[in-house]
Amino acid sequence: MILRRLALVAPMALLLLAPAALAEVHEVQMTTEGFEPRFVPAELRVRPGDTVRWTNTDAFHDHSTVSGTGSADPHAGELWDSGILRLGQSFEYTFESAGTFEYFSLPHEVEGMFGVVIVSDGTDIPGGSVEVSTWGKIKTGFSTLLPKD
Repeated sequence: MILRRLALVAPMALLLLAPAALAEVHEVQMTTEGFEPRFVPAELRVRPGDTVRWTNTDAFHDHSTVSGTGSADPHAGELWDSGILRLGQSFEYTFESAGTFEYFSLPHEVEGMFGVVIVSDGTDIPGGSVEVSTWGKIKTGFSTLLPKD
């Protein structure tokens, strides 16, 4: 009797747990390359249910990850805001729905530290790279005009 119930319950449990088992954790480093703070990779493609883990691997700077196109974005931080992350600290966010999610590092947005996560089931990802928002382009342009430390 117990074996019969187990035989019925086990397949159902596998079906319920399968999506969670297929979800992945993707790593993004917050670092400095050529004296410029960067997310590596800056563009990431994931599936719904996947998690992105941002880790500060930069021995010289603190970083953050904030949803939105920059601090002037009225929706900045609505989805996530890691706060300041020091060397070795991480922050995770799970993307449940499809879409394009831009983000930035609050301490380094003037220097052009932006990234994007594209969430898709794989059937609607167009070829080529992602177009950066107009606000992102303006901020990157300003970073080239401002003096460096």
